[in-house]
Amino acid sequence: MMTKDHKPYKKKSSEERFWNLVDRRGPDDCWEWNGGLCGPGYGIFKIGTLRVDRRNVMAHRFSYELHFGPLVDDLFCLHRCDNKKCVNPKHLFMGTQDDNMKDKVAKGRQPRGTTSYNAKLSESRLEAARLYRLNGWSYKKIADRFNIHVMSLYKAMKGQTWKHLEVRNG
Repeated sequence: MMTKDHKPYKKKSSEERFWNLVDRRGPDDCWEWNGGLCGPGYGIFKIGTLRVDRRNVMAHRFSYELHFGPLVDDLFCLHRCDNKKCVNPKHLFMGTQDDNMKDKVAKGRQPRGTTSYNAKLSESRLEAARLYRLNGWSYKKIADRFNIHVMSLYKAMKGQTWKHLEVRNG
């Protein structure tokens, strides 16, 4: 039974739901996303009103498009602040995958050495490989010893990879 003060339920728009999940501080501060996160830690947001129309979007991308319009095909929404949860449009810019990679390297966020997910060497193993080489071992023999590809060893010892370490008699 309805009472006089009963109001019909009105679904909130995607934009209204979005802003309910954002902690907006000062205009130049990071605006933290307080909703769900995807695996790498970026905000994720479900848009659409009907179940068949719903889809997940990245929260920072949604914010960018609210303020500046749709992103051009093949371009990404990048963070100036490097805060994955930030949705402040002042901190976001459009760029290519190459721009994103250059930005990561310039800001020192590129994994190096043992912080790289697929590293087969370590600083100490590379130092040991250099000692073996000084004692006359072939690159092939050293690579077999460390169970790595000979070119991976060669590039590391020549400073083509593991560039953060000093090259000595490689």
